[in-house]
Amino acid sequence: MSGNKKMPSALVSLVGANPYPIYLGVRQFAEQGTAIVLVHSDETADQAERIKSVLTKEDFAGSAIDLQRLHSAHDPKQVREGLTDVMNKYANSWVNFTGGTKIMSAYGLMLWREADLPAFYIAEETQQIFFDSGEERTLGDHQYSIDTLCKLHEVVVGKPESGIKASAGELDDIFERRNNVGCRMSALRREDEEVKDWKKLSGDKFESKLQVLRDLKPDGMSFDVSKPTSNTSYKEGEYKKFSDFLGGLWFEQWLQLKVKAADQNIEWTRGQKFKIDKQEFESDLMAIARHRLRYISVTTDRGEKLIKGKVFEAVHRAHQIGGGMASVAVVCLATDDVRDKARMSVGASPSGKLQVFGDSDVEEWGNGNVETLSNFLSN
Repeated sequence: MSGNKKMPSALVSLVGANPYPIYLGVRQFAEQGTAIVLVHSDETADQAERIKSVLTKEDFAGSAIDLQRLHSAHDPKQVREGLTDVMNKYANSWVNFTGGTKIMSAYGLMLWREADLPAFYIAEETQQIFFDSGEERTLGDHQYSIDTLCKLHEVVVGKPESGIKASAGELDDIFERRNNVGCRMSALRREDEEVKDWKKLSGDKFESKLQVLRDLKPDGMSFDVSKPTSNTSYKEGEYKKFSDFLGGLWFEQWLQLKVKAADQNIEWTRGQKFKIDKQEFESDLMAIARHRLRYISVTTDRGEKLIKGKVFEAVHRAHQIGGGMASVAVVCLATDDVRDKARMSVGASPSGKLQVFGDSDVEEWGNGNVETLSNFLSN
């Protein structure tokens, strides 16, 4: 490869199932006026179109973005001929061979090397860029949004969840009483699930439910809750909002303050709704830091089985939104013993991209020691 590494006049990218490394390569090396070439197969045509759409709406509206389809992504002869045509059309180009099939990557590296042109690979795990010359670079500090990630991975973004909002003092108050709050709210919510018709629920029974919420809410917090007049009004009314808040949403709000304390420069999104392949779900806490999606699933559960289920769901959702570079943490109220068993069963480690935090960890955060949280945000 040539030692001349001025910015390329054309950047050729081999598109695979994960569009994010291709997007990162363009943001790293392309400038206004750089010809951006996305080489794809029939199977990755949608990914190429999404990459083009995102780039066009960002900093590359005036750049030529060319989509080149290979007749086959698996036939060596057709791949070689297709990539040779692309290289001949775009002189002095660079190639990002991170994506595509193995055949595409192999010929991409070989052809550009034979032409003494730069070829590079982006390692998602280390966030390093490796050139075929042996040179290494670190991904630049570009700013990306949750919205960008979602558009790249064809995720529909909805509105963040609304509900009861509490002050820092009110959240700390609930945190100090978390064991009692969790126990009583679990019992109350099990009772609520058994109610078939809220309109027919007796006044005395509803009053007993209200008393639980009054006992558990922080002193001074406004509380004006009336009996639901139907099953629909239960799902949309103040009683359900208070029940959801004391049943666990308070923990998300409390944790949002702690992650903010761990790194003031990271902007977090809480309660964001998404839709993937007609499946709707809601995230707890998400942010982008050092090119990675940081996905935190929050639960007041203490059981190993439930926590493991949370881990598998969080990993799946984070991968759908952030690809292979996503980091995932599940924050729960489990004892150290249960937390450690959950860590072992899912392969989590204190320094890895997958972590499980328990009650002793959040106790440390509550006391102002957020070192373990900071490590997760910076790895």
